[in-house]
Amino acid sequence: MSRRVPRAVRPLRHSAYRWLFGTLVASLLGAGLLIVALVWQVVELGGGPTDLSAVTSASAVGMLLTTLLGGALADRIPQRRILLGVELVQAFAIGLVALLSLTGFLEIWHLALVSLVTGLAAGLYYPAYSALLPSLMPADDLLAANGLEGVLRPTLVQAAGPALASALIALSSPGLALLAASAAAGVAAVLVAGLPDTPLRRELVDTGRGPVAAVLVDVREGFDYMVRRRGCSPRCCSPR
Repeated sequence: MSRRVPRAVRPLRHSAYRWLFGTLVASLLGAGLLIVALVWQVVELGGGPTDLSAVTSASAVGMLLTTLLGGALADRIPQRRILLGVELVQAFAIGLVALLSLTGFLEIWHLALVSLVTGLAAGLYYPAYSALLPSLMPADDLLAANGLEGVLRPTLVQAAGPALASALIALSSPGLALLAASAAAGVAAVLVAGLPDTPLRRELVDTGRGPVAAVLVDVREGFDYMVRRRGCSPRCCSPR
């Protein structure tokens, strides 16, 4: 029976991955909603190009600040807990901004702050997601899962999410689109709660080090590796 399942959707046979896949769907849809909602919210508040640039750049800055930290934490803290924390923080932060928008108290700096928060969260989310994925299915299905998610990301972030946000803005206001983005993060959090805990790659406390010091050492080593590794030859990047 399993041979009749198309290879592209074979990862969905695993119940744990279905929960993770649902989480990713909700998270990516929320990201697509947020992209358009933030832009039109800046416009509605009378912001100019400088304001829009500040709001959109804050997300990239946040991601740069936490990506290395996210990789270190994903080795030492159950990835499920990281994903849950990220989605809860996003649901709260975006929901608060949506409430301010709908009640008329929103300012540009609120948007820049929530953009920064979502960027910080993304820097923690993706390393944890990438570390969790191989623990939920056999190695033979990982390539299919990557392909499935590769199709999913542009579909939701660049098409479905923005389309839904545009419809909600046309129907009501950017505040409603922000509220929908918050709800998507809330749904993702609920789905994350259904995931199993998986074994850690490294112990929380190393010999002779506290947990904070150990994480900081990991971050420093990751940064040093990134600086030293200027390029990658085709041989080392090719699949084995």
